[in-house]
Amino acid sequence: MTEKQSLKEKVKKVDKRLDFYFGIFLTVFAAIVVAVYLFAPERLPAGLGLSSIPVKIHFRDSIIGNGKVAVITNCSDKALSNICIECEEKSGKKEEIINKDFIKASGNIEVGWVQGWAWNVEDSLTISASGYLSKTYTLHQNNFIEY
Repeated sequence: MTEKQSLKEKVKKVDKRLDFYFGIFLTVFAAIVVAVYLFAPERLPAGLGLSSIPVKIHFRDSIIGNGKVAVITNCSDKALSNICIECEEKSGKKEEIINKDFIKASGNIEVGWVQGWAWNVEDSLTISASGYLSKTYTLHQNNFIEY
């Protein structure tokens, strides 16, 4: 056996070992991701999940200031965690209005003049929470339409 063939065999053995260890690494990593998703979805970043965030949005008149207030209601029997609400004007100006640790089951969050946002037609609102896909709504004639 020549030196070249011996070197090729050593490289093949190292390649097989690396493939084996890389496969183990990927398997362990996948198991950790699945375990977090199943047993601790609140630890996932906001916007990651398999189902849409369970919320409803409606308007009420503002008591303080002027305009309308968007009322976001948690429709699930569990608290939503790591809440992020972003509002965007028709012109494209974005603003992160609320970053909240949680909304209790059947609880509400309000977005309006007090939180620094005056609603206009075609403004949009994106809400996300840990363990759920984000939802985006656009304001049309005093009603939000999901898209």
